[in-house]
Amino acid sequence: ENHRSFVSISTNYVRNLGAAWGALSTLPDSVRVPFFYMVTCVAVGIILMYLRSTPIHHRLAICALSLILSGAIGNFLDRVRFGYVIDWIDVRWNLLGWRYDFPNFNFADSCITVGVSFLLVDMLILEGLRSRAHAAKI
Repeated sequence: ENHRSFVSISTNYVRNLGAAWGALSTLPDSVRVPFFYMVTCVAVGIILMYLRSTPIHHRLAICALSLILSGAIGNFLDRVRFGYVIDWIDVRWNLLGWRYDFPNFNFADSCITVGVSFLLVDMLILEGLRSRAHAAKI
């Protein structure tokens, strides 16, 4: 490659039998398939429980949980329909001589990642601000 691009984004079709970065993809189908169905169903149930209990004015937390939920459902639908998750976004970068080919991912994975990031901001920053504001009112 003779180009000077720092970041390259393209498409590349990959069948991901496992979780993130293909984790657990080598498990036998008789274990792997029910495991991922069960984990997803439990995760969806927990997310829905948190969504119901999150105050409406905690908008970032609601957005975060909604993104995580939609990503989990998107990957679950791929698993039900195809037996695997289709990963298709291919990102590579070359920054100051550091070359890296990031594992392929999909839009649902992006939703989960952004949702978790938003949730961390809500928990680590906004929750502290809300607590201090509430304490100041008392």
